[in-house]
Amino acid sequence: MKTESCDFKGCHRPIDAASGAKRTCAVHKYRRHCAIPLCTNQVYARKLCARHGGKRTCKVDRCCAPTTGRGGFCSVHGPARHRSKHTLRSSSAVSADSTSDESDDARWSPLAFRADPDPSLVEVSADILSLILELDSTPAR
Repeated sequence: MKTESCDFKGCHRPIDAASGAKRTCAVHKYRRHCAIPLCTNQVYARKLCARHGGKRTCKVDRCCAPTTGRGGFCSVHGPARHRSKHTLRSSSAVSADSTSDESDDARWSPLAFRADPDPSLVEVSADILSLILELDSTPAR
């Protein structure tokens, strides 16, 4: 007879008799499931797992990366010199700093691009250009 395993995702330990009706192992006995129906992940915060919004995300618009303890920013947008270059979700966040130099402006993004006044022209860093060319020359499978 096969023993039943814990309800948590990825856990194959046998159910602990002391967990009662919760169907969890000794390790997950005091843990809770995500509030989303049919999700078997462990709660991270606010009754949700990390996948369903338990982790806070970066304050920069269109960035979904989790924060890293740097004042609400991810690892890419965290340093102080970078924060002022982005449009933030909350109005109480850092205001734009117009005193930074051109070299800081070029390094704020992992893509490292700047749009010229002509919207059809975009300046791309040499590293990104070589990566694009390498991917373009790779044969399709």
